[in-house]
Amino acid sequence: MEFLLSELTKYMAILFSAFYALSGCFCFVGRNEKHKKWCYFTQRLCIFIVQFMCYCTMCFQTKNMKYVLLYGVVQVLLLSILSITPMVYERINRLLLNNMCFLLGTGLIIISRLSFSKAVRQVLIAGAGFLIALIIPVIIERINVIKRGWFLYGVLGAALLIGVNILGEITNGSKISFTIYGVSFQPSEFVKIIFVFFIASMLFRKTNAARVFFSAIVAGGYILVLAASKDLGAALIFALTYLFMLFIATNSYIIFLAGLILGTIGSIGVYYIFPHIQYRVLAWRDPFSYIDGSGYQIAQSLFAISSGGLFGSGLFNGNPKAIPYVEDDMIFSAICEEMGILFGIILIIVCFLSFFMIMQIGIRAMDQFSKLICTGLAVAYAVQIFLTIGGGIKFIPLTGVTLPFVSYGGSSVLATIFVFFIVQGIYLKSLKMVSRIQEEYDDATEY
Repeated sequence: MEFLLSELTKYMAILFSAFYALSGCFCFVGRNEKHKKWCYFTQRLCIFIVQFMCYCTMCFQTKNMKYVLLYGVVQVLLLSILSITPMVYERINRLLLNNMCFLLGTGLIIISRLSFSKAVRQVLIAGAGFLIALIIPVIIERINVIKRGWFLYGVLGAALLIGVNILGEITNGSKISFTIYGVSFQPSEFVKIIFVFFIASMLFRKTNAARVFFSAIVAGGYILVLAASKDLGAALIFALTYLFMLFIATNSYIIFLAGLILGTIGSIGVYYIFPHIQYRVLAWRDPFSYIDGSGYQIAQSLFAISSGGLFGSGLFNGNPKAIPYVEDDMIFSAICEEMGILFGIILIIVCFLSFFMIMQIGIRAMDQFSKLICTGLAVAYAVQIFLTIGGGIKFIPLTGVTLPFVSYGGSSVLATIFVFFIVQGIYLKSLKMVSRIQEEYDDATEY
């Protein structure tokens, strides 16, 4: 019975997730609002069907009824996000909201399978983050002082990064977090948001040489501090985020190409300065020759993905715990092993639908500050996805960053919830500005 349910679940999860992704693609390109509403409803239905099937399988496979309680808590969280947010903000972007719940729900499924206690912690943190994030669109819409806070953003971000460099705990050779009253905190996840606001605040009015130079100095300082902490994945995210924001602000291909060249030279320099990067590159090139050492993690990841195949082995039928730090760095490999490579591809599609939607909101924003914010947050989000999944499938060397919404980590899930609600705030602000302009035009025409 357990085996049959597990087999049925993995196929049903792929099928309904595929419906979800197809509905999302239609919502992204379609213009008929009535049809879009049906697509949003279909998406929400698919989310809860996948949740029900997966948690039923966990209960039957483990014979542990505590998963019933966890299922109830997770559904309350997802229902709250999907129902309370539109009640507070009637014109919220439903596709972005649905994608957030799909990714968060998928992450909670696989974390629940890997560690019940970590899943409970992740649900509580996500719930607290959602309650805090509800006020973010109001702040974005109504408080214009956030555009002029470049000095505060710069100092706060630098202080957090320097603080973790001095006081941080070493994890896998990197100083990326510190603990306060038993709670681990990873500042770089939040500094990414602060950094984006700093660059946008610096460049949204003027892009003269002085402002570009000063922003480059500060960005370089952030990247050097991260490199000193050996948090090179975050350093790469910051560097690419700055480069694309600078390109949008200046519209200069020369600056963009110069940045790429300097970044390439810097990457080569980092390779020779840090021995653990050399080990990671060796492990990436031939993990099976170093399987008893630095190549063990990526080798286990590849074993997991290949053993799952297109449709996966089914929940609790694989061995994802054989992968070191699977909940943090290798969550995508665990998903592919037990839920299938096809499900993993669908997950990537949903991630990049979210990226394209954030970019579209930025393109349609009515002011340069909002455009830069959306660009920066979208690029940081996309690069983080690329680094996590690319490292797990041996496309690039491992960097040790999390998959947004999906990987275990309180700082990561909090920061990503804040990112999505910041974008929602910009979206709502743009809609209000368009409505105001339309009303003024109608009044002038009537007069």
